[in-house]
Amino acid sequence: MEFSSGKYQDGCDVAKLSISQPDWDCLPADALACVGARLKPPALASARLVSKSWRLGISLGVTKLQPKLQSIVGGRGSLYLSRMRWDEMKHLLTVFSGCQELNLVAEKVTANCALHFEAAHRLARIKIRSDCFEPASCRSGFQEMQIFLEILQARAPKITVDLDVHIDGDEFKSSYDSSLQPLVKLPPNVKVTALELIYITQATRKILDVATFKHLTALDIRLSGDGFIDDSTFALVGQLTLLEELSLHWLSRVSEEGLNEGLSSLARLTSLKLIDVTKVTDRVVQSLQKAWLNLGSLSLSNCYLLTDTSLGVFESLPSIYNLFLSGNGQFSSKAMTKVKRNVKLTIFRQCGINWASSIQLPAA
Repeated sequence: MEFSSGKYQDGCDVAKLSISQPDWDCLPADALACVGARLKPPALASARLVSKSWRLGISLGVTKLQPKLQSIVGGRGSLYLSRMRWDEMKHLLTVFSGCQELNLVAEKVTANCALHFEAAHRLARIKIRSDCFEPASCRSGFQEMQIFLEILQARAPKITVDLDVHIDGDEFKSSYDSSLQPLVKLPPNVKVTALELIYITQATRKILDVATFKHLTALDIRLSGDGFIDDSTFALVGQLTLLEELSLHWLSRVSEEGLNEGLSSLARLTSLKLIDVTKVTDRVVQSLQKAWLNLGSLSLSNCYLLTDTSLGVFESLPSIYNLFLSGNGQFSSKAMTKVKRNVKLTIFRQCGINWASSIQLPAA
């Protein structure tokens, strides 16, 4: 059993408890009391318990753990669960009646799983990924997801769902009209907070419908060899003003002007990854400097038009701690050394055609 504590970005205390192969009878009686002792009393009510890798048998063991866990989870706790049967999860929800947040991103889910949730539960939020839904009978995974959300809306309408949507190339190519249509007609309690488009062969304006995805905090677009996004479509990214994480791969048809328009309004970005976005130039980097004040992690690969001028901009970013540069052959060794000397980076990696280095620096 491993335990660690810290704080989330919102300032809430978090208690992380990992139990890989628990033997409930052999657990020390005061093991979980120690967990509570690590948190100051005022924080107990809002502490979050993160539980991963619990194996079969939790239905029996949770009775012994419940009194101490309950004091940690409190009335505003969160359970992050994986590899559990739904009957076990139902038991947990009964035992921890005060739990307000449930993370199911690692679960395998069918539509009928929504029957386990009731309005009587104090759950306020469920986090789940679209690819957790398994095809059943003649229904696709997306159709299972739609039915799950409809049942949940009917049984427990006050539960908010944070949905991470994952779409790969085969799904996009074969069933865009049928499988992805549910995303346009989501129940009002569902917020799409993350969207992954992996190896898609085309991208339409409908995919980035701002009305549908206005709650997005993370967006990952990876195009296949014959896929493309133009300036008019990419401009819609700029309207997703809540984005904190953005990853773009192989955007060769978006111009300098298109990049500026799409990225300049994303002031909340903390992580940006640009891979084979070939029109990224020094002018683009300079124009986006003010928008990147909160940027902590920046990864640029094969943006081969960048020069030492851009390195000067990276030096001035106040929040930067992780910088990854690959395939940008116009950076001089002198400028690279200057960045390493002047910027307090936790991680700095640079790779070139004929040289490579990886430097781990202590945090400030």
